[in-house]
Amino acid sequence: MKHIKPIELAPIFKTKVWAGARLENYFPDSKVPEHTGEVWLFSDLPSSETTVAKGEYKGMSPRVLAQKLGTAFCGNFYDYILEDGFPLLFKILDADALLSLQVHPDDTMAQKLEKQSRGKNESWYILDANAGSHLILGTENSCSTPKNLLEAITNSNSELLHKEQAISGETYFIPPGLLHSIGKGITLVEIQQSSDLTYRVSDWGRVGLDGKPRELHKDQAQQCIKLEKWQKQKKPAPSWSDDGGFIELISVCDYYYLEKITLKGRLEIPLEDDAFSLLLPLSKSIEVLTTDESISLTPYTASILSAEMTSITLGTKANDEDQTLLRAVPIHKGDRPSLAWRGHDADSLEQKANKNAR
Repeated sequence: MKHIKPIELAPIFKTKVWAGARLENYFPDSKVPEHTGEVWLFSDLPSSETTVAKGEYKGMSPRVLAQKLGTAFCGNFYDYILEDGFPLLFKILDADALLSLQVHPDDTMAQKLEKQSRGKNESWYILDANAGSHLILGTENSCSTPKNLLEAITNSNSELLHKEQAISGETYFIPPGLLHSIGKGITLVEIQQSSDLTYRVSDWGRVGLDGKPRELHKDQAQQCIKLEKWQKQKKPAPSWSDDGGFIELISVCDYYYLEKITLKGRLEIPLEDDAFSLLLPLSKSIEVLTTDESISLTPYTASILSAEMTSITLGTKANDEDQTLLRAVPIHKGDRPSLAWRGHDADSLEQKANKNAR
């Protein structure tokens, strides 16, 4: 089989009542519909499948690509994908109002409540945040039961809700069971398990674009909420770098890990030999370099890197400022304890993170 180049995907624009107006700046070549609050960059969910933007596979969905290209494309996720679909979902969100207070189920509760195999772990990378904008992340003070907590929360200023300032360039991990919301004036990238399960606890009394109140899911939420404070993930120091740039591990859970790549010039990056990954440029002037061609990457457009790629060489013009990309890599459930990231096992990563936090 011939070499599979990075495959760019066309975004899907999603209407939201809380939508901001900044996404037009991120997608200047697209006609962004009014009230667009989310852009789905990579999705395999039914009725919301992203498709290849250009080239010989134009118009194909991720699942069709998997069936056509096999293990060279999917690696050891091939059988899993054919049965359950791709495990990751990639988005950009832009909020001009506080989102609903919500919680996500874990895999066990998703199966129990919805007969779905996946819950939702997710990570947020802040692209832009207005001064004073904040995130709601968990509770400030504990309650005896989830039911008592929900009865006590009457508005967004509740003293029970823990707030964190949203800082551009920072990453926030949201585990299942954590009450959370995104505040006004925040634009972020979200990587998550491929699930659209969200239980709304409160929508702050507003109505949807149709003029009707949006549905709440307090009964399901009570069964999923975990009464614990949000904990910021400890980050290891960058462990892979040269004069061309460096890589940071900015979020990891049992289902994926997320890297931040900073380019200063030309950087060759080793890749896993058993999994596909998703690459998202956050800057202009980024190219994939090969021996016979240079492929320009579109900012804020996701590309799939096939499992057969053992390395990728990225380049930027010498006179440019540092350029940034995010890269998401799926993990088979249960493999987290043996995770090896760029020469470090899980234990050594934890040790580096603890040392870096002191």
